[in-house]
Amino acid sequence: VIMQVWLKISLLLCTFGFLKEIRPSEPFIVNYLEGPWRNFTITEITQEAFPIGTYSYLAQLAIIFLVTDLLRYKPIIIVNGIAGIIVWSMLTWTTTLTGLKVLELFYGTYCAAEVAYYSYIYAKVDREHYQKVTSHTRAAIYSGRFLAASLAQLLVYFEAMDYRQLNYLSLAGQISATIWALFLPSVKTSMYFHRRSPITLGTTEPSSSVAGVEGGSGGFNGQPLSADPWQSSNGSSVENGTARHQAVIKDDRSIDEDVDSSEGGHQQSNRCEQLRGAFILLWSHFRTSFTNRSVLQWSIWYALAMAGYIQITAYVQALWQSIDVTQPAIWNGAVEAALTLLGAIVSLLA
Repeated sequence: VIMQVWLKISLLLCTFGFLKEIRPSEPFIVNYLEGPWRNFTITEITQEAFPIGTYSYLAQLAIIFLVTDLLRYKPIIIVNGIAGIIVWSMLTWTTTLTGLKVLELFYGTYCAAEVAYYSYIYAKVDREHYQKVTSHTRAAIYSGRFLAASLAQLLVYFEAMDYRQLNYLSLAGQISATIWALFLPSVKTSMYFHRRSPITLGTTEPSSSVAGVEGGSGGFNGQPLSADPWQSSNGSSVENGTARHQAVIKDDRSIDEDVDSSEGGHQQSNRCEQLRGAFILLWSHFRTSFTNRSVLQWSIWYALAMAGYIQITAYVQALWQSIDVTQPAIWNGAVEAALTLLGAIVSLLA
């Protein structure tokens, strides 16, 4: 039986996601940094180093999102792997607090570049497979985390490896993921900067013909996009009421077939106009999405949940150390494995 193309692509991407999550040193990172290998204090770790990673992640996220679309996903997936190699190489061999702070900058890049992993698959498969490939990518992440955390707990509990040696396994996982990423199929189209059908500016078609990327009827959840993305809700134009920009948008994210036939048109079109059209479409999607009450509510809840998750996972290890410094066994890996398993179950039931 010949494997379907979309399933093959999903398997290739999920293998990368699985390998990337093989980071058994993460549940014991505070113990490693505070231990005899580095001798950092809890204050240095939690107040001087960790915040740099968090704010670096926040600062780079929007930029990397745009660059991901501009470079068409695969290069940023490779950057994700390279950033992981840099992080765990520095974590293994650097010894100064300054080195740890620089490491956190790259860790921010590592986290922000994950957006390419989650968005790549939607540019390569047909819309009818979106639900399945979403499940696949999530399952790969959960499986990798669960295996890494369980392995770390077993190795530490039975004293087969110390905290520093776990970094070698994490580094091997990042190297393997990066090498695997090189063999991912390239993407010829993207949502904004490399559309199969260029965004046409200054057309005079009625707004009813404007179709949104998220569906043939246009807009979000079937709601039509405004004919003028720069027009305010009361109908007045932002640009003195004279400019009438319309985005003729077609659903072209899924399959790369027939792209070559349109490449000539892309090459002949003015690059500045393409960029302008991309940002107009980006603004239109932003405005359409965040004037939708359901999307706004979901975004707020997701932001709060993600902020809480990052806060807890970053500082809970230090908290456990402060509560009981004489604990005979450290169960960070087991807790991480249980958390991952619980998250997988909840995501299946949601």
